[in-house]
Amino acid sequence: RELWADEVLAAARELDAARIHSLLGSVLSEQGAKAAWMFYLTPMLQRVGEEWTAGILGIDAEHLVSELATNALRAYLHALPIVEGPVEVVLACAEEDQHVLPLLALQCTLAEHGVATQAFGQRMPAAAIADVVARARPRALFLWASLPRPRGDRLHRVATALAARTTVVLGGPGWADVDVARARSVHDLPSALTAVMRDQFLVRDLLSPGDLELTGP
Repeated sequence: RELWADEVLAAARELDAARIHSLLGSVLSEQGAKAAWMFYLTPMLQRVGEEWTAGILGIDAEHLVSELATNALRAYLHALPIVEGPVEVVLACAEEDQHVLPLLALQCTLAEHGVATQAFGQRMPAAAIADVVARARPRALFLWASLPRPRGDRLHRVATALAARTTVVLGGPGWADVDVARARSVHDLPSALTAVMRDQFLVRDLLSPGDLELTGP
C-alpha cells in the first residue's frame, strides 16, 4: 500500500496525470470502493496534504490528484450496474463545501451492494436538501461538511427538522462543534455505512468484523 502511494506521489510531482489515472483505476477495480478508499486513497490523500503543507508538492499537484481521484470514483460508480427502485440514501455536501471525495466513496460502496442512492455533490443549499428529502423519502440523509458549521444556520435548522422523521448522518470535521438532535455523527466509512443502513442484515453484508476497529478521516 505504501509503495502504491509512493508511485502516486512520484507521478504527482511530475504532474503525470496518465500515470495517476492508471494507478487509481487499478486499485479501485482490484480492491473495490470500500477497501480502496480506506487502505489506499485515504492514506495517499493524507500524504499529499502533508507534502503540500511541507512545500514538497505544489498546489497544482495537489489539485491534480484530487481531481483525478474524483474522476476515478465517478467512473467506477458509473461502471457499476444501475440500482433500480426508490432512493434509499440521499447524499450531499454542506453549503459552501467543495470536498466531495468522502461522499463519492460512500456512494460507490453503497452502489456496490445494490443500495439506491442519489448524490447532489458540492455546495447543496439547505432548502434544496429539505425539498429532496421531502420528495424522495429516503431511509437516510448523509451530510458531509469539511468546513466548520455554525450552530443555528439554515443547514443546522434543516438537519434538526429532518432528523425527527428520517435518519440524518453527519460526516466530516465540520460538524465537530455542532450538535444536531437525533442525528448520528460518523468519522470514517465503516461507521457511515452502519449509520445510514438501519437494516442489520444489510449492514452485516456491507461490513466485515475488522472494519469496525478501523479509524480514519
